[in-house]
Amino acid sequence: MPLVFLYPQWLWLLPLSGLYLFYLHRRATRTSWAKLLAPQWLDRLLLPHPTPLRQRWWLVPAGVWILSILALAGPSWSRQQQPLFQSSAAWVLLLNLSPDMNATDLPPNRATQARYAIETLLQHAEDHRTALITWVDDPYTVCPLTEDQQTIRQFLPDLSPAIMPSSGKRLNPALQRAQRMLDHAPGHHHLIVLSAGLDDPDQSLTTIAQLRHQGIEVDVIGVGTPSGAPWPDAEGHWATAQGQLLISHLQEPLLRSLAQAGAGVYTDIHHLEPLLRHLQAHPQGDTTAPPLNPVATGRNNDGIWLLPALIALAATYVGSWL
Repeated sequence: MPLVFLYPQWLWLLPLSGLYLFYLHRRATRTSWAKLLAPQWLDRLLLPHPTPLRQRWWLVPAGVWILSILALAGPSWSRQQQPLFQSSAAWVLLLNLSPDMNATDLPPNRATQARYAIETLLQHAEDHRTALITWVDDPYTVCPLTEDQQTIRQFLPDLSPAIMPSSGKRLNPALQRAQRMLDHAPGHHHLIVLSAGLDDPDQSLTTIAQLRHQGIEVDVIGVGTPSGAPWPDAEGHWATAQGQLLISHLQEPLLRSLAQAGAGVYTDIHHLEPLLRHLQAHPQGDTTAPPLNPVATGRNNDGIWLLPALIALAATYVGSWL
């Protein structure tokens, strides 16, 4: 196989090697006495005669210099097959950030526990594409479909009801936003809803039926408790209506019906294992994909094989002075 350099720009340093060799050679052939005495006097001095290795010591740093440049240039004389398969499955996370996600029945509050759940999902996403949509009355795309889970992680610490421009719990617009996101993405997809409830169950169930017909499953994570809890408003006071303290309860029967209609799984936020097993039951994503994974042939960087030569030169240099 022909030799190819993966980073040939480093080879521009090789012309400097000639100047470096000339400098080292001049330095090796001139002693300290040669700078002070005329040439005819040098032969009369009884100076210690250097060994051949010491006379040629300059060849060692020169060799190290040249080999280092060649190693940085990435010499390649071998190839390796690399798989091109990538899961076509996508997970779209739909996080409710209405004000009652500040309720404290899940310490410190529901929104924080929901972020922890998303982090757990991302840890199991592997090579799946993921996206994140927050929703109240309207949906807001935090991160479109991406293969880099870290992209979503960097947004998580800032997600809270305080950043949302409105309130409400209308899930249907968020489902439609996710549906459009997946229109041209083949594969077996999941919408994962994180919420304590919603205000538009009829419209949401209609859209979920359409999603199921497209092969998109809807899973639901219940965020909250049936007993419920109050939540603080933007000023830190407990939310009230007509002088009565508002209590947000987990709408578990309704959320279960959503998951059932979407051929998905319902689970509460403290028991994610059934959902994770369900999500990982379709690891190949698109079941119509060919049985053999495509591969590509790429070149290896064989510069590491120059390392023994560099070590040997250094050992020779040190040994010549011992």
